[in-house]
Amino acid sequence: FGSSSALQNSAWRRVSQGLARERPCRRETPMMARRVQAADDRPPPLDEWVVGYSFDRSRPPPLQDDERRSSARPTPGEPLSDSSSSGPDREDPEQDEGPPGGWSDGCNEEEQSMVARLSRKPSRDTLWIDMMSNPAEPASKLFMRSLLREEVRGFARKPMPAIRETVGFAMPSIAQGSLLGSVFTLVASAMGAGCLSLPHMLCRSGLGLGLVLLFCGALLAHLSLVVLMSCARYTECTSFAELVALSYRARERCSRTPSPGAGHIPGGRTMGSGRGAALAVDVVISFYGVAAVLIYMMLIGDFFRGIALSPALGWASATRGPLILSSLLVVFPLSLPRHVSALRYVCLLSTGSILFMSIVVLARMPTFVLERQGGDSAESVLWVSGDLRANLQSFGIAIFAFAAHTNAVPTVAVLEGPRAVRIWQVSLLSVMVEFVIYSMIAVGGYLCFLGETQQDFIRNYPTDDTLMLVVRCVYSVPVVFGVPINLSPAAASLQTLLRRWASGRCAGGAGARTRLFRRLLGGGGCDEVALHFMIVFVVLTTCAVVAIWCEAVADVIGLLGSFFGTLICLWWPHRVYSSVLSKLHSQGLALLIGAVLMMATALGAFAFLIQVRDFLG
Repeated sequence: FGSSSALQNSAWRRVSQGLARERPCRRETPMMARRVQAADDRPPPLDEWVVGYSFDRSRPPPLQDDERRSSARPTPGEPLSDSSSSGPDREDPEQDEGPPGGWSDGCNEEEQSMVARLSRKPSRDTLWIDMMSNPAEPASKLFMRSLLREEVRGFARKPMPAIRETVGFAMPSIAQGSLLGSVFTLVASAMGAGCLSLPHMLCRSGLGLGLVLLFCGALLAHLSLVVLMSCARYTECTSFAELVALSYRARERCSRTPSPGAGHIPGGRTMGSGRGAALAVDVVISFYGVAAVLIYMMLIGDFFRGIALSPALGWASATRGPLILSSLLVVFPLSLPRHVSALRYVCLLSTGSILFMSIVVLARMPTFVLERQGGDSAESVLWVSGDLRANLQSFGIAIFAFAAHTNAVPTVAVLEGPRAVRIWQVSLLSVMVEFVIYSMIAVGGYLCFLGETQQDFIRNYPTDDTLMLVVRCVYSVPVVFGVPINLSPAAASLQTLLRRWASGRCAGGAGARTRLFRRLLGGGGCDEVALHFMIVFVVLTTCAVVAIWCEAVADVIGLLGSFFGTLICLWWPHRVYSSVLSKLHSQGLALLIGAVLMMATALGAFAFLIQVRDFLG
């Protein structure tokens, strides 16, 4: 009996489940005795304790192996030890008062002091949340419960499990969910075509004011990223649209079942009327991808023309139109697959090429400055510009340059140990990396050409410059692959939105139009492929025509950045903050953050309206 491991395991299960009285063992081996004793001394799993402890606070926390006490665990309601009981040697109990609902009741001494410390002194570790607040909104309650639960887990060195397993720009060489992997994901999401217009931004607004606007864009991006990432993680939202929809139904009760081990809001949660907001987010993000495709198509014309005019090829009559149209032979087949996850490896090349370009620009800057000083040019550096329209456009470009918000929710969903301070670090480090690289490109490009800086400053460099030819060739690869990377998910979203719209039309329509919609958007495999093909063809053709007609890439980035950047980076984070986080902050801090986001939103909307009027006028 004792020599068979299968029989041992069977007997062990009966003993541990309390069934040994029905089928007693004839002989007890030393191994079985040790297992039974271990079962008696084993504390409950931490996940089980966190869930039950949130609402049954008489249960003591489990002791880890290295913290297990020699004495037996007390029964529920019994003090854990003399040091944690309210004896005469304790200090004033008001100093150790925990968050509302008696969260610190039943904790050991170290955990009590940790929760009391978080309650007494709001700091970056808790996103400056007032732990003594008692919000009435279910979303705010869930946020605070999840935050406290994660702090206790972090204290026990057992963080919350990841919600998802994959994220768009995560690289296999970088640990997914790690601090470095999350920072790289946000940096790769933000850094793209917008950085090529930054020198022109300094040319329009001045070196000093332009850097101030760029810093404001970084500060606003950091603030809004922290809001989105923390609220998404601590309210269990798994998409950007779901998070925005939550902000519009924050006062309603949601019926969504919480994830296992995450607890729940007392009274439950009900899905409110946020479907319209979620639909609006899907529409905006879909067209945001189309706008990115347009910008990449414009850059394809600039980069390919510079390569064609170089002495290596010697095509002196090269123009943008034929080059953009010829690029469709490569771009169109790459955009047809509905899933282009393999192309995410190009993001590493994109980030590396931008870093390489910034180094080359700084290296070439002294040569151009010395040539200008040795010539007859008396042009000086412009520090501050008084042109209101130019400054508003520069603000839109600065906001667009840090737009990584559409990938913020999936990034925090896989973040390991998503404590508040870790979310803060991921956002801050990603924005700092982007700001440093952007400043290098902007300052170096502007000081090379000053007032002659073009909207795509790469066009200022001579075509016979060998080093810049290498930059053009290297950066052309991520520019070409950036089209399918942005178009494939945008086309899939447009296909879903079109099908949803068509189903509503078919439900209320009749006759030939209804039959046409049902035939085209019916849902068969062939129809799905045909519809995706048609959407990709229409989007690419439209973007190619616009890119051939318009060369002002900075004007396009400023216009689209003012619209999409204001919505995605400013207005919707303001909505999320007002409905969730503002209820947990002090009144002064809530007013300050809300006012900053609201004023930035108003400025971005005003910049968009001014640019639209100039474009139409």
